[in-house]
Amino acid sequence: MTIELSQYFPTTFGVNHFKDEDYRQELIKHCYDLKTKIKSGGEDWLSNETYNTSDGQYNIVNDKKFETLNKWIVKSVEEYLIKTTMNITLNLVDGWLNIYNKNNYQELHRHNTYVMSCIFYLQAPNNFAQTMFYSPYSEMVINEAIYKNQKFDPSGRINFKAKEGDLVMFRSYVQHAVGLHKDNKDRITLAYNFKEAK
Repeated sequence: MTIELSQYFPTTFGVNHFKDEDYRQELIKHCYDLKTKIKSGGEDWLSNETYNTSDGQYNIVNDKKFETLNKWIVKSVEEYLIKTTMNITLNLVDGWLNIYNKNNYQELHRHNTYVMSCIFYLQAPNNFAQTMFYSPYSEMVINEAIYKNQKFDPSGRINFKAKEGDLVMFRSYVQHAVGLHKDNKDRITLAYNFKEAK
């Protein structure tokens, strides 16, 4: 008898940091420029006041201005796959931008039909809304000591403490949301999705 092993749990997050500050500032300007030209997506969302280019409004994967960042994100995901011993090849298929004004938020959701998702924190002011990730196994008791640098809630929620230039990588089935943005300066993130290469 031969037993095949598959890793389903636990979910491992990856974090990397992008260091090119000048380029990041260029992308912030480019995002505001896109906002003047492209209609916002997510009209059927509860949080439909948050500007975004989802719903096929604009794929930043195909935008030459994002090319340097997109290549760095692909390399980051490749490193994540090696470190987590996930023996698969992924392709970056789509991405969009989100601009949160004061009092904007994002309801709980997951990125269905994808394998891996990422959030890049392009602009994150002092009082910006954190991303909240929810355990896919909420019935399990998780030891708070595991999450040394993250605030852990008994409900299975982790408030991810990002900095500008941070990239967080996670499996697409993980539910997440964005709390109420309380800063007068906009919160800008880029969302990316990967599918398994065929």
